[in-house]
Amino acid sequence: MVVRPWDPHFENHLTISEEGLNQRFSTKAVCFLRELLCRLVQSRFSKRDQPLLSRCSFSRIRILDSTAFSLPMQFLEGYAGPTSSGVKVQWEYDLLSGDFLYGGVREGNENDASYAKETIGNIMPDDLFIRDLGYFSTKFLEEADQRGAFYVTRFKSNMKIFRKENGVFHELDPVQLGEKLLPGESLELLDIYLGAERQYIPRLSIHCLTEEQAVRRQRKQKWVQKKKGKALTSRTLQKQAYNYLFTNIPQEEISPQDLYLLYSLRWQVEILFKTWKSHFHLDKVKKMKKERFECHLYGVLIAIWISMRFTFQARLYLYKKKDMELSEFKTMGIIREILPQMILAQTDRMVLIHQFYTILIRHGKKARKKGKPTELDILKMLGII
Repeated sequence: MVVRPWDPHFENHLTISEEGLNQRFSTKAVCFLRELLCRLVQSRFSKRDQPLLSRCSFSRIRILDSTAFSLPMQFLEGYAGPTSSGVKVQWEYDLLSGDFLYGGVREGNENDASYAKETIGNIMPDDLFIRDLGYFSTKFLEEADQRGAFYVTRFKSNMKIFRKENGVFHELDPVQLGEKLLPGESLELLDIYLGAERQYIPRLSIHCLTEEQAVRRQRKQKWVQKKKGKALTSRTLQKQAYNYLFTNIPQEEISPQDLYLLYSLRWQVEILFKTWKSHFHLDKVKKMKKERFECHLYGVLIAIWISMRFTFQARLYLYKKKDMELSEFKTMGIIREILPQMILAQTDRMVLIHQFYTILIRHGKKARKKGKPTELDILKMLGII
């Protein structure tokens, strides 16, 4: 068979048999691609410039989340999933620059909280961490505070919270506190303590959801608990009507209402994961030998890393030059198609880059949904850019 680049206009004149290709998917090839991805990440990790920032409160906005997918049963040894075989990709990136900061490929049944402990060594001053409930760790919050970093995180509903008065700790009931609020209102408590360790937390913000939001979340929680085979207590159900956020950002920097806008930026990572599966087909794995699958996995992650670099640089350029906001989903799809041409081009690449921007201006603009601010809208509203 003849192996060709993605674009049929280019020919590399390489002929190789199917068995010859299969033999090249080896343990050494897996190690090479894994090391290449690590070096790409490390080459960007130390850069701190953020041309989008209009104030220096945060040097980076770090989002950590994971995406998982099932694998053929033959991969069960080494890639155990919740029910069969599966893999989980942990991914942390800077929301402003798109830099991939930290990540790993793990078994599909690994708990996110255990992975969160590994990220403690990468905390840097003025970083802002926006974390979901699955990554909650009191040890991480303590380290972030000590190292001059900031965090916004949800917390586990079964953890106890306390106020300290005259040297005595008094337990608080978050549900009772929330019952005082009307839909859309917020309440903030300063200087509270968490759990058996009495971990100090500067701010606890409680936000009452609208009735529609609460019903939707309660329905989802019922589905999650049923899937796990666990009973849902009435108290846990009551807590679904409120958002509880911990943060150490000073009030003068981010108000209680703005705190929820800031936390909502975490959902941008879901758009990226959707892109990975829609445009790069990361989760489409057929029956094959393990080394071939791992080469596919790390090769696709390298392609994603390159595409994200292009996407966020283009986003910054068009935002500054034309006040235009790009859709990450559309842009990465476009890059996925033309990137091979740019790599293999034997003519002036600047011509291709000009064509690339022309295509993005025509087809990559982010659609605006009525009443819903975009990512850059929120960053503007908060005075971060």
